[in-house]
Amino acid sequence: MYCWFRQIVALTIFLAPLQRVVEPQLVKFTFGIDDSDKTIYQGAPSQEVDTAWYDLYRYLAVAVPKSEAAKMANRTSPIPGDELNYIIIPDVFHTLHCLNIIRRALYPEHYQHSAENLDLTRSHVNHCIDTIRQSLMCCSDVSPIVWRWNETRNLSEFRSDVVHECRNFEKIQEWAKEHHVDRYDRAVHVEDDLDIPTLYF
Repeated sequence: MYCWFRQIVALTIFLAPLQRVVEPQLVKFTFGIDDSDKTIYQGAPSQEVDTAWYDLYRYLAVAVPKSEAAKMANRTSPIPGDELNYIIIPDVFHTLHCLNIIRRALYPEHYQHSAENLDLTRSHVNHCIDTIRQSLMCCSDVSPIVWRWNETRNLSEFRSDVVHECRNFEKIQEWAKEHHVDRYDRAVHVEDDLDIPTLYF
């Protein structure tokens, strides 16, 4: 009983900073294989594609007030010069960043001279692959992918372009934009005095 209660409390605390903006919505996925069904996030590198990916996690680092940081399961750091606020990254943005790293690693000839080419190291890509694995297993989307008869190909094929129950990503982006941290000096250490149990980290 105690362990079960503690897990529920820990999950509630962990979600605290963003929980109030999380909003469910139904989203039909794209199949992304036929040319007519591809999104801006697919295809060969271009300025348009790169910008679309970057815009997904443009507001990567965000500030939360000390009162909300104190409710989280893991400690985070105060922002130097703004010690009443603490820095976090919503995990969905980190995961999208990682997926973009893997996408760019598929085109080394295009990105090898990029200012960001240090991101394309094997260790970083491996980190990103496992980050996405953990995120997928954590979210465990159980929306049923269906099979339909394809008259043209004369066979049954799976179709992933089905409706999913999702969190409204735009609401999360809006929240992150409002709380975005423009500057964070990683070389400055500020002691935190958060009075919280360190449950996981």
